[in-house]
Amino acid sequence: MKLVFCRVTNSDDPLFSEAWSLYEQAFPIMERREQELQCQLLGEERYHFDVVKSGTEMVGFIMWWHFDRLVYIEHLATHQPVRGRGIGEQIVKALLNETGAKVVLEVEPPVSDMNRRRIGFYERLGFQLNHYPYQQLPLRRNGKSVELLLMSSPGSITESELAAFKEQFQKYCYSPFLSYL
Repeated sequence: MKLVFCRVTNSDDPLFSEAWSLYEQAFPIMERREQELQCQLLGEERYHFDVVKSGTEMVGFIMWWHFDRLVYIEHLATHQPVRGRGIGEQIVKALLNETGAKVVLEVEPPVSDMNRRRIGFYERLGFQLNHYPYQQLPLRRNGKSVELLLMSSPGSITESELAAFKEQFQKYCYSPFLSYL
């Protein structure tokens, strides 16, 4: 299946509303932004809201940031009807090949079967689970930090890479919106 990545840069793009619907279904409320804040991010140079299509059909999306020396995958989801067909794997591999940088992403601790399957999915793609304490900062008004784990590829991240990731996450993904939150 040939996949095409379509970068969405404003909320008027028809792909935005379709992807937003999947986003709301795929992520718990505390791990996603409010729509108003998400719309503000679409024009950010470092931010990529990529809708993934096969032919004319949207099959998923990947939302990611390009930091100075790291790429951060913030959200990835595929439509329910196409899950289990290797599309998520193709999306991640395409990003790894495109960027050539170390990639970091967040996963929930392995306390449920679904969380363990998600970790296994990324491990099969070459990601390693890092065991540093980590909390995702609130992504919405009245939100709370969420206890997560970081995975990275290629290889694990060093303490200095972790510090750089946290600094750049704060600077690019969080600080500009503190007055909003």
